[in-house]
Amino acid sequence: MAYTVVDLLDKAINIAKKRKKLYSTALIDTSKNSSLYILLNVLIKNVDKTVEYLENLKLEANNVICEEIAFDVYDKISFLINEFNQKLFIPETLNIKTLLESSLDIEKNVLALYIDIQGRLVKKREDTETNAYRILSKVIIQKENKIKDIQEFIKSYSMLI
Repeated sequence: MAYTVVDLLDKAINIAKKRKKLYSTALIDTSKNSSLYILLNVLIKNVDKTVEYLENLKLEANNVICEEIAFDVYDKISFLINEFNQKLFIPETLNIKTLLESSLDIEKNVLALYIDIQGRLVKKREDTETNAYRILSKVIIQKENKIKDIQEFIKSYSMLI
């Protein structure tokens, strides 16, 4: 079986779904009228948008010729993603500040993981011209924008308190 960027996008979707599950679990233990409840819902909707974006990229990837990823490279990437998923958590004691900081940390760690994955696909200069590289670049740019949004929100929130 040959692996392609579509398989990597599936793994990225699974990471997002794991984040959604973490936020949803925290939501259960939160009062419905609290600011924390509202923020958790916003984060869940953000994850849903990320999943939708990744699904659209999968459709795009299915419409172009995607290069095969060498088994040993895919195996290492798969191992890294599984390790990442096992370490994914949010603090048990939540307030707005800790949730925002935790969310930002998660996004930064996901970005670092995506950059690492993209780097593992490059063995020679021409590898930066592949469809897999281009698609992962889009994922990375989207993640960088999400990080900027969270940082702006934290900055605005800090001014309010």
